[in-house]
Amino acid sequence: MHVSWWILVPLSFVLADFPVSLGSVPAVLYSHKLCPGLLDYQSNYDESTTLPLSSFVEVAEKLISNRRSDAFVFVNIPGLTVTDFTIYRNILGSLEYYVSKSSTALRFERVEPSSQKNDLFDELIFHATEEWEIEDHIVVNGNHTETFERYIDWRPRTIRIDFDTVPLVNRREYFVYCDKIIKHVLGQLPSAEHTMILTSLSLPPTQVESEAGLGTLRIFPDVFEDPERSSDNEKNHQNVLNNLGFNEFRPKFSGIADEHLSVFDPEFLSRHYHILELVMVTTIGYIGLQLFLLLRARNTRTAKEKISAKKKQQ
Repeated sequence: MHVSWWILVPLSFVLADFPVSLGSVPAVLYSHKLCPGLLDYQSNYDESTTLPLSSFVEVAEKLISNRRSDAFVFVNIPGLTVTDFTIYRNILGSLEYYVSKSSTALRFERVEPSSQKNDLFDELIFHATEEWEIEDHIVVNGNHTETFERYIDWRPRTIRIDFDTVPLVNRREYFVYCDKIIKHVLGQLPSAEHTMILTSLSLPPTQVESEAGLGTLRIFPDVFEDPERSSDNEKNHQNVLNNLGFNEFRPKFSGIADEHLSVFDPEFLSRHYHILELVMVTTIGYIGLQLFLLLRARNTRTAKEKISAKKKQQ
């Protein structure tokens, strides 16, 4: 026991200073509409420490209660690490896009994981259900594209997406699939007004990637370090409900302009000179032809009358 003590003591100090905490999970929360006051939680967060689970639940519940959304989306990526947001950032393009378009967004690189006995998402879904009297719930898992049922009505819903545990190998293909499913589900929503909470409900089985040499790991730094996000700013003012109604009447034909037209107008003559020339030549030619035929017919009739008169005299 004496030898074991001297081995465990320095080992504990090494683990305490290790930059990667296997006892935490990352989390991203955002709302399409502005939720005033939530940025204080982001400002007070120290990324070098682990956010207690109770504090995270408090933030998530305030995000849900602050603003009614047409859809509350809960995404569980078991085994997700903060390293994945750095290594596979380009692959998670759809997720980053939706976060960038939101009016309120929060990131926590290290959050205390929930216990296996209590499902965190079940608690948050229950909170959303009670807060906004939600009756419709969608669970997407397994074959995600088939289990998600598209809807077109405006009743609020909770949508829970559960992915398989992040594999130890082929992680790139895994996150390509996750980003594809997130884009598919959000793209099918009848309204852009949604709230998302994305995290891992379980710790990774092992340390998959080493974070040494990657510097300070932050989730989507280009999005969250935008100066406009330092204060509450509504980025999505438009309201679909306010845009309903008839379109403004726009006639296809505005009518004839009240202008005096003249054949002797210099601009008219210059623009249509060749057409007028052709009309005049055709008209003169037609009149000349008709006069020629008329005179010819008259001469023929006169000649016949003379012949008939001679025959009668004989």
